[in-house]
Amino acid sequence: TPLSLTVAPTPDYALSVSPATLTIVQGGADVSTVTITRTNFTDAVTLSLGGAPAGVTGTFAPAAPTGTSSTLTVFVGAAVAPGTYNLTVDGTGTPGNRSTPLTLTVAAAPNYALSVSPATLTIVQGENDVSTVTITRTNFTDAVTLSLGGAPAGVTGAFVPAAPTGTSSTLTVSVGAAVAPGTYNLTVDGTGTPGNRSTGLTLTVEAIPTVSFTAAAQTYWAA
Repeated sequence: TPLSLTVAPTPDYALSVSPATLTIVQGGADVSTVTITRTNFTDAVTLSLGGAPAGVTGTFAPAAPTGTSSTLTVFVGAAVAPGTYNLTVDGTGTPGNRSTPLTLTVAAAPNYALSVSPATLTIVQGENDVSTVTITRTNFTDAVTLSLGGAPAGVTGAFVPAAPTGTSSTLTVSVGAAVAPGTYNLTVDGTGTPGNRSTGLTLTVEAIPTVSFTAAAQTYWAA
């Protein structure tokens, strides 16, 4: 009598992620789709993120899919060092454990810093002098609005440009004739998307030089 035998593939599954490379700024997050390719296997696959450094976490929705996909959200803490990390998306199911690679590049958060050169100015009453403001940028290209802080009455600062999108600005400090001689601790302040930044500028005001005249006495005798 005839006997028909059908040999079915062994229950199995495989994992893949798309995209398989993520670039995330410190303090940010991004998503990747996990695809589960199944063969005669319909039970849940419990997903997890492997090889993640401290401060990097992953959440799956759903976390134990019985279907063919899950959405992975990778979170990067603000303190995670920039660099490239080789992670894995791991699955646990009845046929065994499976894994697929995920490359994570952590980029430095947008930031900037200010400096001035020279950082010390000596200006006579009624005069002015200049200093160059340097903006050191990290992943940040927007404008930084500059201002002079801590200036006494009669001392003003003009920046050219006042809100640079580049890396420098020229500061002209003007001292009024009535400003008292002395040393003043000023600041050059910046306002930008990453926050406010500041750097110190020391101003010494000198008195207007005085000129003294001495009349020489002469005696004339008449013959």
